[in-house]
Amino acid sequence: MSSKRSHTKSRLGCQQCKNRRIRCDEVAPCCGNCGKSGMDCSFKTWKPAMYNVQIWDAQKDLARVNLRPQSASAASAPPPTDTESYTSMGQLGGGFSLGDLGFMHHFTLHSSHTLDAVNSAQYHHIWQQAVPVLAQSNAFLMHALLSFAAAHRSTTLGPTSMQDLQSSRAHYGKALENFRQAVTTVTAQQADAMMCFCTLISFLTLRFDTVQPSVGQDSIDVFISLLRVLQSSIGVLTSIKRHLQLSVVGGLLAHTRQNQQHQISSVVATSLGSLERLVLTRHVEFGLTASASAAIHDALGKLRQFYTMTNPRPTSWAHLLSWPIQVGQSKHAAEFLSLLERRNAVALCLVAHWTVAAVHAPQKWYVGDWPNRLLLAIRRQTHGIGLDEVMRWPLRETVGTFS
Repeated sequence: MSSKRSHTKSRLGCQQCKNRRIRCDEVAPCCGNCGKSGMDCSFKTWKPAMYNVQIWDAQKDLARVNLRPQSASAASAPPPTDTESYTSMGQLGGGFSLGDLGFMHHFTLHSSHTLDAVNSAQYHHIWQQAVPVLAQSNAFLMHALLSFAAAHRSTTLGPTSMQDLQSSRAHYGKALENFRQAVTTVTAQQADAMMCFCTLISFLTLRFDTVQPSVGQDSIDVFISLLRVLQSSIGVLTSIKRHLQLSVVGGLLAHTRQNQQHQISSVVATSLGSLERLVLTRHVEFGLTASASAAIHDALGKLRQFYTMTNPRPTSWAHLLSWPIQVGQSKHAAEFLSLLERRNAVALCLVAHWTVAAVHAPQKWYVGDWPNRLLLAIRRQTHGIGLDEVMRWPLRETVGTFS
């Protein structure tokens, strides 16, 4: 006599599956059932896991961890062999398959090379060797790493590309779930894993939002989602900043410590000046309250600073995310996000000026053509309402003029 298949009941399913009384696969940011039926999955509205972490002063834990940077001999060591990478995953326990070993192999050989902000041997070493080793003792990072590798492999359009994308989404959900369960405080012991986790989750969220957006979601919503994920990571990374300055993985932030500012381009300065005058003279027309105007001025000032660290045609991603990160750190962050959600035209013009650099930066597979689509979406929102002058420069540099 056949035995009934066992089933472990879960209360973690999305609200749509609960309402329909069907089993949810619990894959964020959109479960399989909602994806098939075109429903807007409630997982999409989950705050990133980093919101729920109790921030702990990592400096108090520094005495308990080894903070000495990796030796030069270790840094020059050859990449781990397939056997070394595969065997080490066993330390994390169950839940990993032979397919996951293939994703680990793909990460060390290929995906790790796509994460560097600048073309640096140090960056390549950290992502190719140090991060896989770190993931061996942190399940949430291992799932994030495997998700990233699977998503990357899916772009090759091979016979398993759709299966790889599904595996990526599954590991993405497990990464967030393991993070919630394993991390209740941010300590120095977890600092390196947290840094890598935040980076991978940010880029994965951007990738999923662009590949399979929710019903009614446009490219502006994708920017808002990216801003929220970056914002949720900031508190965590700030609390472990001192540790990251001393650790091997902290080398990923080396480019942010180099103060190489230059004079802002005259054409950028002129365009931002036009936008600033518009805020001063037409704030009522565009629905800007005193608090909204303050948020716009703050973001505009940070955008000026952004273009003193990079230029409209950057040769690397070294500073590309610094503007959204700084906006997320600001005391005006909530107000600026609210303006974007309401599709305030002036706030969108600011985003358009940042997007010029994103369009011309070296292409990343997890970004795709999203910056171009973001400019087109902003052009549709701002066309015909008296903003031609302030939108002229970003459109001329990217998708063309109004038509």
